[in-house]
Amino acid sequence: MDTENVEEMVKNAQKKGLLMGLMVVLVLAIGLFFAGAFDAGPTAIAATSNPGVEGAVMEGGELVVNLADRRERRYAKIGFSIVLSDGVDPEIAKERLPLIKDAIMPTLMGKTSKDLQTPAGYEFVRATITEAARTSYPRGDVLRSVLTEFIVQ
Repeated sequence: MDTENVEEMVKNAQKKGLLMGLMVVLVLAIGLFFAGAFDAGPTAIAATSNPGVEGAVMEGGELVVNLADRRERRYAKIGFSIVLSDGVDPEIAKERLPLIKDAIMPTLMGKTSKDLQTPAGYEFVRATITEAARTSYPRGDVLRSVLTEFIVQ
């Protein structure tokens, strides 16, 4: 084999390798696009979120919960908001608020008025709401919860 044939074969091999590399990158890019585009779960709301950076504050509403006091009927009225990561659309995120409320009610119903009427009880409620929200928005879309109303009667 002469030198020209060897050089020609090397150039052809390099072109084929480059072409194959580009095809692999294209297939991966298309796969990643479709994996994100068809994700219908809670992660779809935060495709552009910036976890750790505070964004919008989403009003969570309020709920009234019967408490576990035995001698008399007692209840707690709790209003809350959710601090979302930057880039999360609160209008889309609102669709999952019922999941948060459903998750926290049984926990709160197991507490007595005495359990909740302390600073530790207040922190417990806030932590319970934050955990339920983070579970409902698992991609870091929720930074924390804020209690806007807290009445134990």
